Amino acid sequence: MRHSANCLFSEVDLGAVSYLGHLPQDLLGMSVLDYYHPNDLPALKNVYDSIIGRQGKSVRSKPYSFRAFNGCYVLLETDWTCFINPWTKKLEFVA
Repeated sequence: MRHSANCLFSEVDLGAVSYLGHLPQDLLGMSVLDYYHPNDLPALKNVYDSIIGRQGKSVRSKPYSFRAFNGCYVLLETDWTCFINPWTKKLEFVA
């Protein structure tokens, strides 16, 4: 999955459907922050902080909870990376 700098889903792989139950078109344009469990937000902020300035290098998250289609939370551990536009020096997306 990929989301923009303003935390809106911009790409969702079809492979995620079998794990999360969300169809890609249901997530596109939605805020990723609405799907993280509130208790995991401080740890996820640390992941975001650690990938900024490490463009192209992935960071493995600690397990965190992501809301599935049925409302339950699925425990995920994912690799994160970001892309910073070399012309504007602004964050383009997080994957």
